[in-house]
This record gives sequence, structure tokens and C-alpha cells, in this order.
Amino acid sequence: MKKNKEFEKELLDINIKISCLFFLILTTTLYLIIFYKRRAEIIDDKCNTNYQDKYPDTSNYLRVIVIILLLVNGIFLYYSYQNLKDSINEYNITGVYSNVEANYNSFYTNLLQFGAVLITFYNVFVLDIDTTSIITG
Repeated sequence: MKKNKEFEKELLDINIKISCLFFLILTTTLYLIIFYKRRAEIIDDKCNTNYQDKYPDTSNYLRVIVIILLLVNGIFLYYSYQNLKDSINEYNITGVYSNVEANYNSFYTNLLQFGAVLITFYNVFVLDIDTTSIITG
């Protein structure tokens, strides 16, 4: 019975990680749409065309992207923290220092990424900075 619960937990963890990867692909696609629309705006300015009218309204895309990235980075931060905690517990029991350093590095990397997304969240939602200035500089 216990092995069945462990199997279900591992399967759930893998499914969550796969879902996070799909969310990251979605954010990349939304970024591409924003970039292509920006490129169309530049072409329209230089050539007097209406190429950008073919693209959807991207005014809220960055807000959606930031929320998705906050969710995904939070999930990855949780899993890296769990891995770090497990490796420290293994070190305390066995004395084997095999994965502790790698898991520390992974945890702090995910923590820094989460912090960067929080700063972007603050810029987009609180300061209401223009979305094109964040992406295109």
C-alpha cells in the first residue's frame, strides 16, 4: 500500500513538472507574439503599411506571462527546496555528501529566478510600467 502511495506521488510530481514545461512553452509563444507585433509596428512606421493589424491585442500578454512565470518558478523553487531538504537529511543519516552542494546551487538559482520574477511582477502590476519598455528596452 505504501509503495502505491509513493508511486502516485512520484507520478504526480512528474505530471506537475511536465505541466510547468508546457506553461513555459506558452510563455515563450506569448513573448514571440509580442515581439512579432513590435516588429510589425516598426515595419508599419517605415513602410506605411497596416501589418500590425493582423496581430491580436497584446496589451495584457506581459501580465499573463508574469503570472505564469511566478507560478512555475514557485513550483520549481518548492521542488528544489524539497531536494535540498532530502539531501541534507541523507547527509545527516549516512554522512555521504554527494548531492548536497548541487542541491544548494539549484535551490539558490531557483530562489534568484523567483526573486527576479517578483521584481518583474512589481514593475508590471504595481508600477504599471509600459510592457514594451520592459521587453524591448
